[in-house]
Amino acid sequence: MRAENSHRHVRKRERHLKRFKSLIHARRFLPAYCQIRCFFSRRRHLYSAQDYRELISNKFDAWNEMSNFKFAAKLKVGIG
Repeated sequence: MRAENSHRHVRKRERHLKRFKSLIHARRFLPAYCQIRCFFSRRRHLYSAQDYRELISNKFDAWNEMSNFKFAAKLKVGIG
């Protein structure tokens, strides 16, 4: 059991890499995805619903400013 637990993170990484057709694609995609996920992911259980909505809204606003992505602004207003 101890040996299996020590390799859990390795096994998890292997499962994720299996989804990609090539290792090159995985190495190109995963670092960018990891940064985006870390930016948005928060420990949901630590916040009330209202605080979490406000936090996520602020995160999306910051993301829109950083990425200059106009489509998300249209969706927020309801134009899209």
